Amino acid sequence: MASASGVVLEGTPICVDRWKRTEGGRIYFLTHAHTDHTVGLTSRWCNGMLYCTEITASLIIRRLGVDPSRVVALEVGSAYSIPIDDRLGENGGVTFTVTLFDANHCPGAVMYLFHGFFGTILCTGDFRYSPTLHDTLADHHVDRVYLDNTFLDETREFPSRETALKQVLNLMVKHPRHSIAIGLSNIGKEGVLAAVAKELELPFHVTAERAASLRDCQMPAAMFEAKPNPLQHSGGGRHLVACSRAELAFLQAGATPWLKIVPSAWCGSEKAALSAPRRLDAGSTERDARGPRDSGQGGLEVCRDQTYQVPYSDH
Repeated sequence: MASASGVVLEGTPICVDRWKRTEGGRIYFLTHAHTDHTVGLTSRWCNGMLYCTEITASLIIRRLGVDPSRVVALEVGSAYSIPIDDRLGENGGVTFTVTLFDANHCPGAVMYLFHGFFGTILCTGDFRYSPTLHDTLADHHVDRVYLDNTFLDETREFPSRETALKQVLNLMVKHPRHSIAIGLSNIGKEGVLAAVAKELELPFHVTAERAASLRDCQMPAAMFEAKPNPLQHSGGGRHLVACSRAELAFLQAGATPWLKIVPSAWCGSEKAALSAPRRLDAGSTERDARGPRDSGQGGLEVCRDQTYQVPYSDH
């Protein structure tokens, strides 16, 4: 299920995250809008009707140019009856039922529970397990499961998101004179931005494209502000920026140094999962910044750029 090519559910016409024409496949579902799940989904896609959540629909229509007339937005927690073949008419032919469950992954991400002549099939897409998710699905008998196996490794035990958020906030306390930059993908980990913006009562400066994505994801408008060049720090006081991880290297010096945070539990080729913040720029040199430097006492870092990876995971 972690494959970028998606899947056709065996013995059914149902395609999940699969966008090229496939023999027997003609009813399409999208679990979420991350790019590895939309490979082949473009403005020219016309293979059938596409079912997804309202958030995901907004993202793929705006970002990918998918024809809105081919997209059907479904609500989380609701069950829908879908005809196998529309040509048989509204009251004829075979139908199946699909129910959507929050996948606890990124905005708009869902699991699909399909029930019909083929039995009951759970297709998880990318998800993060939680006791609430278990309780939600406990009452459903499932014949087959298509499982996201992104981190299917018993050695990878990530801290909870709540724990990871506390680690982010603790880093902010230890760097009281630093501006904050969060490096992340276009979609996902918005919870980190929300927690930091709420704690500091400041909006994140973002590009117009990221602002549009945050609106699509139905994030609070007070949490972000579009800027022509959000990487440029002008004026005094703390400054919040949300950008890609690559853009962290291009942040421009201002009145304060930068605390750069990468929320990710992925350690590349390392087998063990990350469980606590780790410094990514231990060899960096101290640079001057206007204003007094922190003394280094009481747990505060000296006044220089710092980069940390924090184990916040959407899996």
